[in-house]
Amino acid sequence: MGIDILMPAVAAKLIEINGTEVRFRHPLVRSAMHQAADLATRQRIHAALAATIQDQLDRRLWHRAAATIGPDDELAREYDRMAARALRRGAVAMAIEILENAARLSSTARAKSDRLLRAAELAADLGQPELMERLLRQADTDESDRLAPARIAWCREISQPPAVHDPAKILALIGFAIDAHAAGATDLAANLLWRAAQRFWWGDASDELCAKLLAAADRLELPEADPRLIAIFAYLEPLRRGGDLYFKLQTLAGTGHADPSVARILGSTSNVIGTFDISANFLAESSAALRAQGRLSDLARVLFAQGWAETEVGDWTAALREAEESARLAEETGGLPWVAAATILKAKLAGMRGEPEQSEAYAAQAEALALSVGASFLLAMLQLARGISAIGAGRHWEAFEHLRRLFAPADPAFNAGLQFFGVADFVEAAVFSGHPEAAAGVIDEMERVSAPMPVPWVGTMLQYGKALLAAPDKAEQYFLQGLGPAAKKWPFLRGRLLLAYGGWLRRQRRSANARAPLREARDIFDALGASPWGDRAREELRASGETSRRRTEQAWEKLTPQELHIAQLAVEGLSNKEIGAKLYLSHRTVGYHLHRIFSKAGITSRAGLRPLLTSISPPAS
Repeated sequence: MGIDILMPAVAAKLIEINGTEVRFRHPLVRSAMHQAADLATRQRIHAALAATIQDQLDRRLWHRAAATIGPDDELAREYDRMAARALRRGAVAMAIEILENAARLSSTARAKSDRLLRAAELAADLGQPELMERLLRQADTDESDRLAPARIAWCREISQPPAVHDPAKILALIGFAIDAHAAGATDLAANLLWRAAQRFWWGDASDELCAKLLAAADRLELPEADPRLIAIFAYLEPLRRGGDLYFKLQTLAGTGHADPSVARILGSTSNVIGTFDISANFLAESSAALRAQGRLSDLARVLFAQGWAETEVGDWTAALREAEESARLAEETGGLPWVAAATILKAKLAGMRGEPEQSEAYAAQAEALALSVGASFLLAMLQLARGISAIGAGRHWEAFEHLRRLFAPADPAFNAGLQFFGVADFVEAAVFSGHPEAAAGVIDEMERVSAPMPVPWVGTMLQYGKALLAAPDKAEQYFLQGLGPAAKKWPFLRGRLLLAYGGWLRRQRRSANARAPLREARDIFDALGASPWGDRAREELRASGETSRRRTEQAWEKLTPQELHIAQLAVEGLSNKEIGAKLYLSHRTVGYHLHRIFSKAGITSRAGLRPLLTSISPPAS
């Protein structure tokens, strides 16, 4: 074809010729020409383009498919590989579309159903239940496909949070896992059991169900390092298996993971057994990938877990940021359990920072949501938040009433998998409210179940509890054991140990020895922003004969978590538009927040942000 044939279109200003390229002057012209051409012409054009394009494989395959009528199994397999490439890039939505096209090209009902079910699994994982259901309706499965019911069950299971206490659902998932394993789909079976274990933990199911889940997991004969097997054991028996799983997670933490879903599983699992130093890195890796992929419902869940871990490792500024964003994204995506969970985390942080009224306001909001969801996990977390807030306010009797609910089997907040999270708080509340016998029983049971080697966080809490309960001639050994190297990973817990130890030394008339641990406790609490505990450390120092100045509020502390996050991104050099894209906010909203930041901080431009933020302390240790 000579160039002369194109000249009328050039003269009419419909196309432009630039070297070897022909371009339409406007997209509407391209669309109009495409619609004006008949089907046969369009197919010939697509076929010609497919034959011409050599260096863009996916584009060539797209043109091949557009030129094809009816099934083409070879092309469908090429589309399978294209979908795999899209998934490696994190383009999940594109992979779904590609698989749906591959299903259209399939020559058999089984192959078509398989591709549609794979697309549905991705849609469920992406948090798009409507798209998932449309794909499932197109999948024409029959009774000969023994695996299809398990795959459909998996899709519908991961499209909803496992919050409601429903033992029958756990049994059904175990059944589907057994069927999947019998059909040779061990990977799917492992996923189904992992999900069943999550439901078990969320709702505190029976010992009988635990035994059935463990037996089903054993039959799969998964490798010991399989993240799902580690997760199953953690969700089912977090305290008893914690020490063993801790070493496995340590090993996996040093190997790196290209798949963010693996990082998410391992991060959540690390939280469940109390190894927050490991989970924080896993969850940060997962949240970054989910943010880049735009998977907001999953991001809300991971941000909550990440904030939970950051609270324990002493990065309360980051934890507040994660909690705020988690609550906002969960509300936007309809993730009611995660709205409740993030609000509970906000209640806990407010209580630890000496804001009991704000803490209770968050707690009341979260309680209404948690009761509607019906998960004992949320109610147990809520009692933990209320307990630490009451301890911060000096109301130990109130804290005891909140925390004892975790240990009362008839109480809706009873959750055996979460009891050990509150052991330090419960013992302190019990001892200072006149119920030491209740605390002693809990310590004995926790030691028995976690023997011979509890995870370091649990071990540190146990030493703290034993020190508070011990007779005067034995307390010091428990304090010193609790203040070993492991305690440096948990600044708030270490600070409480130092405060209690310093107070104990002063009461033993060893005031000179008491001052060093009390000073260190004060500095830890000041760095965290744990003002009630910082005030107590100062009181103890005064009683030991030493005074110290009150903590001075930093300018950045006037900012909300979201404002602080925006300020930090602005310091990194991101524009308003780039910040908005990262946080899923409009650039105008970002501009509004920056204006408020400048006003609060007394600065006039972005140049003043860097010195403002340099005073933010790293996690205390």
